Amino acid sequence: MRIRLKNKGKNFLYFVNKNAIKETTEKYMAGWKVCIDKNNNNDCEENVEPFNLTNNSWYYEFNWLPKWLYKIIEIPHQNWNITSPTSMYYDINLWIWQEVGNRNFGNRKIKGK
Repeated sequence: MRIRLKNKGKNFLYFVNKNAIKETTEKYMAGWKVCIDKNNNNDCEENVEPFNLTNNSWYYEFNWLPKWLYKIIEIPHQNWNITSPTSMYYDINLWIWQEVGNRNFGNRKIKGK
């Protein structure tokens, strides 16, 4: 059996202001790394763990994953902090032919950087 984690246009990265809520005036961000953290060390080893970069539409996705419990992390750019989720990752338990969406990462630029 194969499982598909697909965003359906709902997984994305975005810049947030102090309120940590995505607003219409805030920009989306492309080229950010999102990774399946297989060894739970909160780092993305590119030669060991699957990852994707957000595309020009600012979405990320992982397709045709086997049934499993996955930890999805984002690697923020230098001088940026993750603001959401508060755990800084998503645990996703995939079942047969399941699609999962709304796993969004928010980021804030560090002041003075």
